[in-house]
Amino acid sequence: MKPKQRLSKIFSKLLEHYFLLFVVGYRRAKRLKAYGLNKQLDAPVAQLKLHHDLGKGEPTCSAFVDAHAGYFKNHAQKSNHTSYRWPARTTLTAIDLSPYENVDQYAKIIRKQANFIWRDAQKAKKKGYSFSPFDPKDYGIEIDEIINSKPPKATQKKTLITTYQQSSYLTTSQTPSKQSKHPECNQHWESWFGIFTQPLNNSGIVSTELPRRLIAYTSLRRFGNSLAYEDFIGHAHHVNAGVMKLLHFEIMGLVLDRQTPNYQGIEFLCFGALEKANQGIFYWRKCVLFTPWLINLIQDELPSDFSIDEYLRLNPDLAAHNIDLKAHYLRHGAYEGRRYQ
Repeated sequence: MKPKQRLSKIFSKLLEHYFLLFVVGYRRAKRLKAYGLNKQLDAPVAQLKLHHDLGKGEPTCSAFVDAHAGYFKNHAQKSNHTSYRWPARTTLTAIDLSPYENVDQYAKIIRKQANFIWRDAQKAKKKGYSFSPFDPKDYGIEIDEIINSKPPKATQKKTLITTYQQSSYLTTSQTPSKQSKHPECNQHWESWFGIFTQPLNNSGIVSTELPRRLIAYTSLRRFGNSLAYEDFIGHAHHVNAGVMKLLHFEIMGLVLDRQTPNYQGIEFLCFGALEKANQGIFYWRKCVLFTPWLINLIQDELPSDFSIDEYLRLNPDLAAHNIDLKAHYLRHGAYEGRRYQ
């Protein structure tokens, strides 16, 4: 490549880079104002306990932690705000789950602020769309169809929801990874959930004999007290039927039920960066109560008066298992309400 061409290419990349910085900065300022915030540092602080050190104790979990440890590094953190350079790191959007005892409380607020979200989700359920966990290895063809689907011409500009599968910010992985299972660690895991439809037979009647069809899905990743949407995408021919809204409410129902160890102790449901989504997605997230947050990453710490002997005495059932009692308390005991003093 000639020197002149090389310089031209470098200049073009620099121009593109600074143009993107300008767009992100402008978008951030505008969207923060929609939440009544003047600047990024005005956002509340989410205290995130990733339990990274706990993950290192299990070989299978260690690989998961290493692979996804950078998820929060691109977002603005309380600890480094004094050294920000323009533009600052992106702003995490998340739902604070602590005010809600169950999904009914959450849905009540949604119905007051954006009733169409709840209404469309219920309509989707009445139409026969169903929610279920699944293994992505069994639905590779359907996943490819969802990713590559395009809305019908008649509905391309009809509603914001058709943009779900169009946004590169929503699908962080174009090729679904193998489903991760960590039964020995409820603090770090990945699971896939989908919305399914039952196909019709030749007579136009719903057939229970034909296999169900995946038409929307999400992959969830847990890091300590936070849960993050990774992929969140629906088939363009079905999103207008409310399937993405139904998917979100079903996930909220799982998380707020808090009956199983995998969902106990989750305080935040995260959904990417405030700046990195088109206007339709931004509006939808705001309607379902995702808000901007700074993050503060907290290290694993035992209570100052924690005693291994006392913990074992108060919980004799643990004696039969060859486990690290400190890790057990942080990973399970605290969420199970086990006594240590």
